[in-house]
Amino acid sequence: MPARGAGSAIRLRPANVPESAAAARTGRHRHGAGTRHPMDIRQQLAQEWSILQGNHEAHERSALLLKLAAVALFALAASGAIGLVVLCSLLLILWLQEAVLKTWQSRLAARLAALEALFHRGVQDGDLAFQLHGPWLLRRTGVAGLLSEYLRSGMRPTVAFPYAALLALAVVL
Repeated sequence: MPARGAGSAIRLRPANVPESAAAARTGRHRHGAGTRHPMDIRQQLAQEWSILQGNHEAHERSALLLKLAAVALFALAASGAIGLVVLCSLLLILWLQEAVLKTWQSRLAARLAALEALFHRGVQDGDLAFQLHGPWLLRRTGVAGLLSEYLRSGMRPTVAFPYAALLALAVVL
């Protein structure tokens, strides 16, 4: 699939969705003009943006809760309530969980950016709303690619903090 610029739209019909189902979703049929859904495409795109933005923010709150849990576990370990091996294991699990969460959030962010680009250039015929998973599934790289994506997310400084710092402190103290 060719690379797309920030201002380009992704217009795909997933391979496993027959043309008639795609036409029913979009209100366009191959034979004749077809009828539009009660909600026009601009409203659908705006609704999608609103839903995804809320989910994006919810992912951010969840990531902050994981970080707070890591700090609380460190405090428990400092008080002697849990041992070093347990602490390090739990910190690594929380770090990995946040990496997975941030990977999902990055997919939402990519779709949000695509939606904003659509609105910036003006919505046109052929633009489709609610296209988060179909395009992602077409680009999916398998288990190794998915694990690599999680590791890259986990190594970002905003994700690695405070886990790396707490692990280092746990080993030193």
